[in-house]
Amino acid sequence: MVLCKHLGCSNKDVKGYKNVGASLQDFKKISRDVKKYIKEYDAQMLIENFMQKKAMSPSFYFDFDVDDQRRITKLFSADPISIKNYALFGDVVSVDATYNFNQYKMVFVPFTGVDNHKGCVTFCSGGIKKVIKGVFGDKTRHLLCMWHIMKKLHDKVGPSISQDTTFLKEINSVVWDVEITPEDFESKWNSIISSYELCDNKWLKKMFKHRALWIHAYIRDTYLGGILRTTSRS
Repeated sequence: MVLCKHLGCSNKDVKGYKNVGASLQDFKKISRDVKKYIKEYDAQMLIENFMQKKAMSPSFYFDFDVDDQRRITKLFSADPISIKNYALFGDVVSVDATYNFNQYKMVFVPFTGVDNHKGCVTFCSGGIKKVIKGVFGDKTRHLLCMWHIMKKLHDKVGPSISQDTTFLKEINSVVWDVEITPEDFESKWNSIISSYELCDNKWLKKMFKHRALWIHAYIRDTYLGGILRTTSRS
C-alpha cells in the first residue's frame, strides 16, 4: 500500500486501471527497485518471517540448510493445517519435483494428498533429492508418475517413431491397461520394442527395468488414492 500511495493513488477503489495514477512501467520500476534493495537480505527476511510464524504458532515447522557461503540450499516448511492434513490423509503422498529451477537454483516441491472429499490438500513444501525412504521409513513404497514418464516418450524414441500413430496406440494400450497382468505386460512390451527396433534405447530399457515402480500390473494391491497416474494434483 505504501507503494501505491507513492504513485499518487489512495486505498480506495479507483474504478479501473486507467484511474490508478501509474503506468505498468511505473510498477515494473518499483518492483525492480524493491528487488534490488532486498537482494542481499531476502533469505534473512524469509527466515525471520518463518520465525515470526513459529512464535505465533508453535506448531508451525520449518528447517533449512546453508552452504559454506551462508546461502540457503534447502528449505522445508509446514503450517499447522498442513500437519493436521498429513495426519488425517497422509496414506498416499504425491511428491512433485518437476517444477523448474528459479533464480535461486532451487526446485519447488509440493507434498500433496487427497482428502475424504477427493479434494487436494497440501502437506508441506520444500526441495528434495533421494530422501523418500530415509524420511518416510522402509515401509514406504516410492512410485513414479506414469503421466510424466509417458510425456517424455516422444523425445526419447525420436521424431519418426514418436509420430507413428500405430506405435503410440500400441504402447499406450499396454502402459495404461489397469487389467493387464505382469506376464502380459512384459510380453506385449517386448513385442512392441522389438517390432519398432527399439531394443537398444537406453531410456526404454531403464523404464522397463523400473516397471514395478509405475506399471499398474505390479502395484494393483497398493492403495494409491488416484495419484500414481498423474501428479497433476500437485
